[in-house]
Amino acid sequence: ILFFLINIQLVFTQVKITNSVFQKIEKLRKEGKLIEALSLAKKVSDSNKRSGEAYNLLGEIYFQLNNYGYFKLADKAFDMALRQDPDNSRYLINYGKLKIKLRDYSRAERLFNRAVKKDPDNYEGYKGLLELYILSGNDRYLYKVEDFLKDKINETRSSEILVDYSRILIKQGKTKDAKRILKRAEKLFPENSIIKLLLSDLYRKERNYELASRYYLSGLKNLNDEKELENRYTFMRDLLTLKQRSEYKKLPLEKKREYLLEFWRENDPNLMTELNERLVEHFKRVEYARTFFRTGVFPGYDDRGVIYIKYGPPDSRFVSPSGSNVPFEALGQRGVFQTRANESWVYPSIDTALSFDFVEYGGFYKLVNDLRDAIMVVPNVYRRMIIDFNLNIDPKLAASKDLYKERSSLSSYYSRLGFYSFNSPSDMYKFVQRAYKFTIDKRQAQEDAPQQVYKPEFDFIPLDLAISYAQFRDKNSKTKLEIYMGIFSDEKDFIFQEGKKIALYDNEIVTLDSTYKRTGKIKRSYQITLPPEDNRKNIVGIFQENLKFNPGRNSVGIQIKSDKNKRGGIFKIDINIRDFSKTKLMLSDIQFSDLIEPAKLPDKKIKNGLKINPYPYNRIYKDKPIYAYYEIYNLTFDKYGKTKYRIEYSVKQKSRGGNLITKGIKGVINLFGGKPQEKIATSFTREGSSSFAYEYIMFNMQELSYGPAILAVKVTDLNSGVQSEVEKRFTIEK
Repeated sequence: ILFFLINIQLVFTQVKITNSVFQKIEKLRKEGKLIEALSLAKKVSDSNKRSGEAYNLLGEIYFQLNNYGYFKLADKAFDMALRQDPDNSRYLINYGKLKIKLRDYSRAERLFNRAVKKDPDNYEGYKGLLELYILSGNDRYLYKVEDFLKDKINETRSSEILVDYSRILIKQGKTKDAKRILKRAEKLFPENSIIKLLLSDLYRKERNYELASRYYLSGLKNLNDEKELENRYTFMRDLLTLKQRSEYKKLPLEKKREYLLEFWRENDPNLMTELNERLVEHFKRVEYARTFFRTGVFPGYDDRGVIYIKYGPPDSRFVSPSGSNVPFEALGQRGVFQTRANESWVYPSIDTALSFDFVEYGGFYKLVNDLRDAIMVVPNVYRRMIIDFNLNIDPKLAASKDLYKERSSLSSYYSRLGFYSFNSPSDMYKFVQRAYKFTIDKRQAQEDAPQQVYKPEFDFIPLDLAISYAQFRDKNSKTKLEIYMGIFSDEKDFIFQEGKKIALYDNEIVTLDSTYKRTGKIKRSYQITLPPEDNRKNIVGIFQENLKFNPGRNSVGIQIKSDKNKRGGIFKIDINIRDFSKTKLMLSDIQFSDLIEPAKLPDKKIKNGLKINPYPYNRIYKDKPIYAYYEIYNLTFDKYGKTKYRIEYSVKQKSRGGNLITKGIKGVINLFGGKPQEKIATSFTREGSSSFAYEYIMFNMQELSYGPAILAVKVTDLNSGVQSEVEKRFTIEK
């Protein structure tokens, strides 16, 4: 679907106005005070009856008021301006655009022709002719523009004329010519977002999805055109939940662009490639929907297309063409009845109950609650049963039994409905009750299903990974992102080398900034030694990488592969990097660890003289104590040069009723400074002589329930009264 963005604007007065009254008029126009500006402009034109500029200015204000009555007054003003200066191209173009508003296309054409005859390089005149073509479809207007562009395309200073002309070519099916114009336009205007998006559309139609996705994302980055942004939002609206759509509609223009970019960033399954595979898949699904589920109205596909775009091809599909004869049997009578074209799709790979029924209405397939809508005429035997036995049953719903029987191989839900034989009224009644339940279950499955599903394909067998991360302040107040990785090895991954069995893994990490631009790439090799046979139940290698970032939205892609067994795993982190350069009280993230000890040798795991062994899992076992490490920044000093602060620990868990319950941590062993001390309370006070401090504790979860939990740490600077809090989510398991 092509949207022609026709924005008719006048070429406002460009001459330098020295008269204070004229300057005041321009100021009022910019402030939107058009009635006040009009009043002054009338006085100027009345006192300057031989001034073309005065009449042109008056006409501009009438035009801006955007009312038919004012348009007629603008007509008189522009006419008077041209009487004073008949060859002024600015007056001619303004008058021509007013004539377009008044739908006087022939007069508008003459005015634009006079403007370009006077000044053959006048782009505004050619843009006016192009607008005339868009509105009227008269090829005569287009020929002049084409002749002009043939000679002047390399000198064109107006991207709008190239964009509008390309849209016309696309609408006419001249996609090769449109691409040629747009590629040239891209060189002339490399930052123009609409040019890139139109090229994306053309590459998508050519099924060059890789180029289409690159141009699409590049075009979105700086898109400020509201109508074009709405067009791009509509293109992917089917993938958004109702809540997401509502959020988007409330955003200002610049935030809408960021929202769309962020959506594709979050749904990119593999940051290791420069290609956004989810966007490519969306392009493919849209083109398929517009080809095989085509309609003549926006968005170009019917309800089947909507489901296809969200979930891809169904796992199984039943198609019944229009006018099909459906056999029936009831009370010993047999026959056939006709139906509208209908289809049923099932997605057991997503949910065993997820299914969709469609019925055709005038070439448009509509999503329906059940198949009764497909029935055109109900067999008489069904009607007689309902009347004779006084059954309060919809005849079409009863007759839909035979449609379910046709597609009984699709799923157990359809086969249960098609199983019934109407040998008695009770059989019909039982079927109807089950049909109602099926409809309710189906609707619930549709509501519970994810808004969209895409399962990327990789060239390796899945490798189980556990990955977590934490942020800390680094040197020069930059942010250090520590990534903790657990690799679950299989004995098949190991090779014999230098007298021992080892497994080798290649790790590649890429980073992207908020504009989706790659900012870094590192490669590492990891080695895991096979443990003794009595300790091979879970072979896990633990590794850590430290990355430095500036604050803002960033993404990290991680790929770990074993060439030995062709196993691999890909992990993505979308994260808001914190700003630790601030002077207020701040806490780092909480890092879990299964061992903290004094450092002996240089290591990535060392912080403040401690070696902190990474714990990359989100789960904590109830019977195994765990360490929690964090840092405190920007404590303030009292008059004696001392810091004083209070620390409070708590764990939040949901009760059976769903409410959050906060519990103080009991049995916590304080290990600050590396020396075990007595058990401490939930809240305690510290003193020090540095604005920086670090804490680590070891605690167990014996008194907590299984399931999700949140560890909360709150620090209060007792010198300033400022508080800061940080949380860590985890799950307690057996």
